[in-house]
Amino acid sequence: MPTPCAHSVQRVLALSKAAEAVRRGGLRFFADARARRDASQSPLNAKQRLGVQKAHSRELFSPRHRLVFCPIEKVTSTAWIKIVSLAATGRPMSYRETNEARGRGTLPALNALPIEQQLHAIHCDDFVKVVVVRDPLERLLSAYLDKCHHTPYGPGHIKEHCTKRTDGRVPRFEEVVSNLAARADAGEDLCGENQHFAPQVCFCGLSDSRNAGAGAVARYQHVLHMSSATFVEDAHSLLRLLGLGRIASMYLPKFTAGSGHRTNTSRHIEEYFTPTTVRAALRALSASCSFARRAKRAWRQRLRVRRSPGAA
Repeated sequence: MPTPCAHSVQRVLALSKAAEAVRRGGLRFFADARARRDASQSPLNAKQRLGVQKAHSRELFSPRHRLVFCPIEKVTSTAWIKIVSLAATGRPMSYRETNEARGRGTLPALNALPIEQQLHAIHCDDFVKVVVVRDPLERLLSAYLDKCHHTPYGPGHIKEHCTKRTDGRVPRFEEVVSNLAARADAGEDLCGENQHFAPQVCFCGLSDSRNAGAGAVARYQHVLHMSSATFVEDAHSLLRLLGLGRIASMYLPKFTAGSGHRTNTSRHIEEYFTPTTVRAALRALSASCSFARRAKRAWRQRLRVRRSPGAA
């Protein structure tokens, strides 16, 4: 469906007064009369509106900076959530708090806007769209180490994120990978997996084949690669251009991919991955590999040379 981008900035920024009310008092955008009127006059039918809600249920939005950000777990999302929420509301929020904001329909959640304006923000070049992606294999290991192995949150956290398929037993990494690969080979949609392990294409409509957000990755002007050697420099440069340089310096540390988190994934890559698990993980995460453009990491080359015991 074509979206009239010519008036998108004016229509969204016309809600800035309501946005300030949200920032001060936590009121919903839909409490504003103009927002209610625009939503009621939307040309979308009920099915299309539901598709938009599903595809774009997690994006964060700062009206003042015309910024739309797609947070993906295990891809520096904690830092970016704080940056965007502080820009949008004047207060840095946690992962849990942004989930609550989505449920209420308040900033920094994109669904603070009526659905038609959400589409404008997603489709139109007037708004800066940013997503950070990561080498899918490194992200998978980071999720395992954080949720199944090195987690400081205790047994309840491990049960919630890691042991539902193993009767409470913490699985080995190769078990997690082989399970995901087998389900993908059987045609199962892994987007129903725990959000830390689900493929990156499952989020923000990034897949080329899912509902109303089909092909949304092409609409993101800035696709930053956490696995890139220039990631931190690229991120800080972009945020400075958006007027968020000071906030970025507070929350986006200068670390190399995988070394800034307590799991320190980069130090464990060759401990956990073998040629067999690499091949299985690539089968499970093939869709994410296609858009994340896996970097030519030195560890992957070493694994090609080093054969696992009994491998041909």
